[in-house]
Amino acid sequence: MSRNTWCPPEYRAAYDALTRKKIRAAEARAMIEDQMKVDAARSRPVAPPIAEPEPPCPAVADAPRRAVGKPAPRVGDLVQLPGTYDPMIVQIALNRRKNWKRARSGGGGNHMMKVARLIMDGNAETVRRESDPVERAKSYLRRQGYIVYDGSVLEPRQQGFVVGRRTVPNAAALIDLARKLGWAA
Repeated sequence: MSRNTWCPPEYRAAYDALTRKKIRAAEARAMIEDQMKVDAARSRPVAPPIAEPEPPCPAVADAPRRAVGKPAPRVGDLVQLPGTYDPMIVQIALNRRKNWKRARSGGGGNHMMKVARLIMDGNAETVRRESDPVERAKSYLRRQGYIVYDGSVLEPRQQGFVVGRRTVPNAAALIDLARKLGWAA
């Protein structure tokens, strides 16, 4: 069993990269948790600022921005970075994006890239299954010993799912059955 089960799937690669670079596990975990807090704060919805109506024809292009308080940064300006900025996480994310783009391009016959593409597809499928409540209910029922499959496997016109000897008509009924059998979503 992996030692980073506390870590959500989207941060596991970053955690593994940090621990491979000889950073202690506790420090890597603290860095990842800080980054998770920053990402959670960024994803919260923020009310749009209430701005004064723009004048019909501003004298300078930056006049509305100056009215808010700060001029817009231009190319070459130094911008203050937030205190929670972590260059390692940014570098890991950029490298992951670069590798993902290279693997997706499909160019070349490099066997290592083909294997990497298969691994990334498998990881994406795992994340999709972990986030889908129907798949989670199916896996719970399978762990309880039930055989779960799509009803159209045996009869093409049949809809729903077959759970053991029972047939449930749709995904909502499958989730209800799993909850009755002890699944806590």
